[in-house]
Amino acid sequence: MCKIFDSTYKKNFKTIRVRNCKNDYCPWLSVEIKNCIAHKDKLYRLWKACPNNMAKRLEYTRYRNKTFKLINKAQNLYKKNLLKKHVGNSKKIWEHINHWLGRSKKSPDEVIIQHMGSQFDIQTICSNFAQTFANEVLLLKSQHTCNSELLKRDDYTKVINASIRFIKVTPSQIEKIIDQLENNMSPGFDQIRICDLKEIKLEISPVIAKMINLFVEQSKYHENLKLSIIRPIYKNGSYSETTNYRPIAILSCINKIVEKAITGQIMHFLTKHDVISPSQCGFQKGKSTSTLLSRFANDVNNHLNIKNKVGVIFIDFRKAFDTLDHEVLLKSMENCGIRGGLNDWFRQYLSYRKLTVKVNAHTGKCENVKYGVATGSVTGPTCYIMHVNSMPKVVKHCNIYMFADDTCLMYGHKDLNIIQQCLQQDFDNITRWAHDNGIILNVKKTNIMCISSSFKNQCNGLVVKGHSYNCLHNNVYCTCKPIEQVNECKYLGIIVDCKFSWKKHISLLVGKLRILLRKFHQLKYCVSRSVLYCLYFALVDSLISYGIITYGGSFKTYINKIKQLQIRFLKILVDKKVKQQYKDNYEGLFKKCNVIPVDKKYLLEIAKEEYWDNRYKILLNSKVKTRRMSKGKLFVPKANNNYGKRTKEYLVPKIFNSMSDSTKSVLRHKVCSRNRALKKHFLEHL
Repeated sequence: MCKIFDSTYKKNFKTIRVRNCKNDYCPWLSVEIKNCIAHKDKLYRLWKACPNNMAKRLEYTRYRNKTFKLINKAQNLYKKNLLKKHVGNSKKIWEHINHWLGRSKKSPDEVIIQHMGSQFDIQTICSNFAQTFANEVLLLKSQHTCNSELLKRDDYTKVINASIRFIKVTPSQIEKIIDQLENNMSPGFDQIRICDLKEIKLEISPVIAKMINLFVEQSKYHENLKLSIIRPIYKNGSYSETTNYRPIAILSCINKIVEKAITGQIMHFLTKHDVISPSQCGFQKGKSTSTLLSRFANDVNNHLNIKNKVGVIFIDFRKAFDTLDHEVLLKSMENCGIRGGLNDWFRQYLSYRKLTVKVNAHTGKCENVKYGVATGSVTGPTCYIMHVNSMPKVVKHCNIYMFADDTCLMYGHKDLNIIQQCLQQDFDNITRWAHDNGIILNVKKTNIMCISSSFKNQCNGLVVKGHSYNCLHNNVYCTCKPIEQVNECKYLGIIVDCKFSWKKHISLLVGKLRILLRKFHQLKYCVSRSVLYCLYFALVDSLISYGIITYGGSFKTYINKIKQLQIRFLKILVDKKVKQQYKDNYEGLFKKCNVIPVDKKYLLEIAKEEYWDNRYKILLNSKVKTRRMSKGKLFVPKANNNYGKRTKEYLVPKIFNSMSDSTKSVLRHKVCSRNRALKKHFLEHL
């Protein structure tokens, strides 16, 4: 198949010389505009032939202005549609914006050649990167070689009685998968592009479907599909050090289709039989980082409401996806119900993988990959969540929150010694689990925090030791150092502080919004207000929305900083007349622009998330029948402090009690209009 595509590309490859011109690429240019430009040029020549003829000059000036208006309208419409196409993808949006502003960003290849090209040739650079990425994992695994187990596997593993039954893939399913893949996806080693597969999907789908079915039946996988092309992306530190680059894998498009077909069946099976632990929120439908952060923040606020102190450990694993032991992974998958032929297929899929590094269209020599799952693959995340599915079982006292390899332990109590004892026991159990399952803890980057009320003194006496594997084996002379205690820590993109005030996170968010505000001031001269409006929701609103359920209940003085910046954005979105109309009260712009202010957006997101959950919706119950009972009001528990007013137990009934009967009626009967009705409710109460 690869040879067919390769020969086709070579036959149809042509070099075309394009004449240099001012506008090399004008996708907005229509036939109407071309005719207008031609007529404008004709009028200009007629005027220049008779410079003193004022009638011809006036005719040319009017038609020129008309043409420029038409061009601006077409450009703005094109830019608007282009930005609408990439709503939610801030990277693509900023690529277009920076292009319009005349700014350019260096490609990864340019960065590498600039800092390494003077010392080595490109082939050597590729080989050095390949050796670094392969040997880093081997070096890590060589430091932690031990076959003995610290925990009994039967104590923490739950074997699912059901087993997956692989259903043969049909051509129609392959067609759907091909349609879902993005056209701009980079081709792998075989140079087969998704856009070409889409052109011949009806012819190629039966071939790929038969190939996948044969792979699973015979428990085989083609060696060429196991090859990953690695693109090094700079992280931090010195540009000339290969260890300061992150490997991003590019796999064959055919491989992606095979993985999607098989992973789809696995995820359906795991969801149907409720296999994955509720503590895990990564790579599952209906769950996200926001789901996890919301749960974490609510649990902490509940503890602070009853005046408990809260101990939190933010656990870091070293190269979690790259260091997975294949045999242990296959056992974990077997426990999750992935048995028989599909398990045997995964054994072949995982073994004898190879990587090569590509820089500036040059590739180095191939290196063998003995551990881990392929980075950038579809099956990798699914395999990982099955591998760590048994981890929550070893945690006996604390709450555990997991999003793939981002793991957090939390325990609340009034006594600091009890918090310390429970955290130490559970962290030791996780260390033992990691030892037995071939995952390496990074104690240096693991942090501990003691969260307490802002009215209490900071608690710095929380000491939890990060025991090494050798220490847990011998357990005689412990020289292990305690985990570093911090006052703030970044978890899933949100900065958590020891007072749970979100001051640091909001100040960081305000800084990002100010940078955007400066760019909006520049863009308002080159794009229309409708385009700016789209940009606001794509960039500003999405930035404010992320994690708002956690930080949105912070003190008014902090939240108002974001609100004031929102108003400044809205002043750019409207024209001078509207701005003058709301001069005395700029907050009226929120309703005019149909934008929810940050304080109301916090309540809106809670209402959306908890609409289907009845845990917090308890009807008022009293011996004496009151008006509130007859209206079907919900019970609002008493909050002891500001933290209590941030809990869902307090907020959810309060939000739904404030809704009118007409809003509740829409919410009950019109599923499609639910989010619109909630937004309308909060806009009306501004």
